[in-house]
Amino acid sequence: MKNLNTQIKTPKHINKLALDLGLHNFDKNLLYVLYKAVHNSYKDQLFLRVDTVSKSGMSRTIECAVIVGDDIINATYLLKELKILDKRGSIRGCGMDMLFEVSYQLFYILHPNKKYQSNLSRYRSY
Repeated sequence: MKNLNTQIKTPKHINKLALDLGLHNFDKNLLYVLYKAVHNSYKDQLFLRVDTVSKSGMSRTIECAVIVGDDIINATYLLKELKILDKRGSIRGCGMDMLFEVSYQLFYILHPNKKYQSNLSRYRSY
């Protein structure tokens, strides 16, 4: 999957989600990479980090990247498209692991029929 611009076979619900969001081919394929990266059988492909914390401490700006072949691709804009992050790229909340919250919401959207306890991949920080 080195070239994300080519058409690849993706699951039906990923196709439907990409169609609902109006994603182009590259973005749909990157969504499929995220689909694989949040699942436990594809470890060490999802990278998340807290970029900044607000003055009040009630929100954090999050960055997301995935590994595709030998490349690292920023996928933060897809988290905004999926409404996991707001338009500024931040998530509200404190007192918990907000990176887990982002990876959990991503898993919940991309794997709607699976339970996260045994299937969620551990994100890596960068």
